[in-house]
Amino acid sequence: MIDHVKFKRALLISALLVANTVFHPVVSSAGPDADEIREKMTEIVFLREKVKQNKSLAVKILVKLKDQKSRLSEEVKAEHSRLGRISFEEGIQTPRIFYNLKLMGKIDLYISRLDEKITLFEEGQEELSFIYREADDLLKIVEAVKDIELDQLMSQMDHILKKQRGAGNRACLDFILDEQGPDRKIWTEIFDG
Repeated sequence: MIDHVKFKRALLISALLVANTVFHPVVSSAGPDADEIREKMTEIVFLREKVKQNKSLAVKILVKLKDQKSRLSEEVKAEHSRLGRISFEEGIQTPRIFYNLKLMGKIDLYISRLDEKITLFEEGQEELSFIYREADDLLKIVEAVKDIELDQLMSQMDHILKKQRGAGNRACLDFILDEQGPDRKIWTEIFDG
């Protein structure tokens, strides 16, 4: 779900960058290098917002998955209690226990992958914020000193933007899971851990 306040803030920043270009002739006279930096900065703002939204979505999904796993665990415990103290081998003969353990295994995979994605999103946000600040600082310098070398920063911005574009795409949260049977480890977590 889009956070409208944050989206409006990103839109405002972009509008200010455009207004700065249009209404300040000193800035626009800095040449194409300054314009290129402004374009990259605008892209960074929007991409950073997309990454932030995807992180927020991933965190919400993670919370729901953990809650679902907890409910499934309680169902397994209730069925285990109803049947008397039974072994893993006996437990997986019961459809409810078998399918709950199988689903909990899939949930564990999703949780693990979401944790990795959340970490990547956090790193991406930090990286985009850092390069935005660097670009902003360099833009100020370029506006003051028109003949500065920009190739290194432009290359760095291109590299980070290319790297983070995938994190700004919601499809990066789609996983393909292999089928697997119930996991003895989950059984042990429920009853021994």
